[in-house]
Amino acid sequence: MDPIDKLRPTYDTISAIAVTYGVDLLVAIIIVAVGWWISNTVANALRRTLARTNVDATLTPILVSLAMWAIRVVAIVAALGKFGIAAASILTVLGAAGLAIGLALQNIAAGLMLLLLRPFRVGDYIEGIGTTAGTVNEIGLFTTRLTKANGVIMYVPNSTIWARTR
Repeated sequence: MDPIDKLRPTYDTISAIAVTYGVDLLVAIIIVAVGWWISNTVANALRRTLARTNVDATLTPILVSLAMWAIRVVAIVAALGKFGIAAASILTVLGAAGLAIGLALQNIAAGLMLLLLRPFRVGDYIEGIGTTAGTVNEIGLFTTRLTKANGVIMYVPNSTIWARTR
């Protein structure tokens, strides 16, 4: 028997698996790529639209990020659905993980407090203890971006700022 004939069953098995799962894998990659492109397009359009309206500049990055990641999560869930993974189980795991992370990270809570109570806004000059003084450029969920008087941009954890504003 020829060595090539010995490999024929293995080749046939691998070919069958590649055809069966290769199409699903290709479709899943296309779904994620298109979802990513749509999320970036929507985020850029939302950013431009909010810049032309009276929406507070403090909320713009949060709203844009929320819209972008919501679309990306839907694309990932749809791609995983191509492999028979139920969307409900994925969303349950994501929800539980989000809750655990949200409870564990005090920066998220501080960021939400800064966004909701607004002790300062984008464009305000804030002073803290030590090197945290500067003009507020952006308030995110985890950090606040400040520009110091000398032009240096720094990211300060929201928990640090929140502890000093109370």
